[in-house]
Amino acid sequence: MSENRVAASRAAEVSLFLRRWIAHPLRVAAILPSSDTLSALVARHAVRSPDEIVVEVGAGTGAIGQALVAAGLPERNLAMVELDEEMGAMLKARLPRATTILGDATRPASVIPRAWHGRIGTCISGLPLLQFPFARQQRFVDEIFQAMAPGGQLLQYSNMPVPPLPHRRLGLKAKRLGLAWTGPVPGFVWRFTQTTGPDRAS
Repeated sequence: MSENRVAASRAAEVSLFLRRWIAHPLRVAAILPSSDTLSALVARHAVRSPDEIVVEVGAGTGAIGQALVAAGLPERNLAMVELDEEMGAMLKARLPRATTILGDATRPASVIPRAWHGRIGTCISGLPLLQFPFARQQRFVDEIFQAMAPGGQLLQYSNMPVPPLPHRRLGLKAKRLGLAWTGPVPGFVWRFTQTTGPDRAS
């Protein structure tokens, strides 16, 4: 793709993000799409095996999805969940061999097909989980890990330098994998995995 086409594609992506954020500020978690550096950082830790399914919840316009494919994930093994119809249309156009699901990304059990349960190795989220009430965080985490294969990981990207989930209360282990600058602010990538015994202490 020529530099002019890349620039035009990026401009269209940013324009769509801004329009949808203005229309639905509580639904669209970010004003701008993920940067190339953040997307590459997420992809580096997400693609562990070409046989695994990777699910991205709140996929936006597909910046991370494209980075996953560039990192070696077969497009057919990528599933993206997005609530916004216009963003969903862009996802289908940019990654036609991936599975695009229009639905509520905060309710994984209602949108992830049962046939995929046990085959998902990684779930990627940019949802503002820290803003959720604890009960909603618990439901999201439970539904995600019930759908994943043993050893599955939740990758959460956030502007928070501290864990963007109360991981101990949720029975999770947290590890910060790195940071990437997304314009004027850093973006952090966190890995969450299940512990053997949940600790609900505050």
